[in-house]
Amino acid sequence: MIPLLREGVFTPPLPKGSPKGTERYLSPRVFKQRTLERVKMSTRAPRGLRAPGTKLWSATTDEFELAEHELVQLEEACRVRDTIATLRATVEDEGTMIASSQGSRLHPAIAEIRQQQLALARLLATLNVPGLEDDALPASRGSRGVYALNGGAKGAVRGGAGSQRGRGAA
Repeated sequence: MIPLLREGVFTPPLPKGSPKGTERYLSPRVFKQRTLERVKMSTRAPRGLRAPGTKLWSATTDEFELAEHELVQLEEACRVRDTIATLRATVEDEGTMIASSQGSRLHPAIAEIRQQQLALARLLATLNVPGLEDDALPASRGSRGVYALNGGAKGAVRGGAGSQRGRGAA
């Protein structure tokens, strides 16, 4: 709900169920302070994040102002970062090679770490936010590929033989 402006004084929206005539008038300074407090509260780290995810959350929200949908993407990036940390701890505990019926093989968590790093890099690229220094992320050019400037597929020819269809050409 948008606050009302009455004669140069900001009025916060009434809580649901408040009787009419009980609105309080706030000075612009107090209104701004409360608005900033509300924004800070909305950028608190989500519940369930561990240290690596919380570090990414704090570094990003301190540096950038994010919209609601970007905060959702950031939360997912933080959870991915936590997953990477958990997988790395598993590899450190169990080693990079594990025994199998076919002999020693690479720990499957290593491949999963690589996939999670790609996911994290893509999430951060969509937010246009750099990763943290301790993240070993691949370079990213964005979440989508490069498209031709004219909007067509590479190598497509306009006005070719297929474009004469239905025009009575022989």
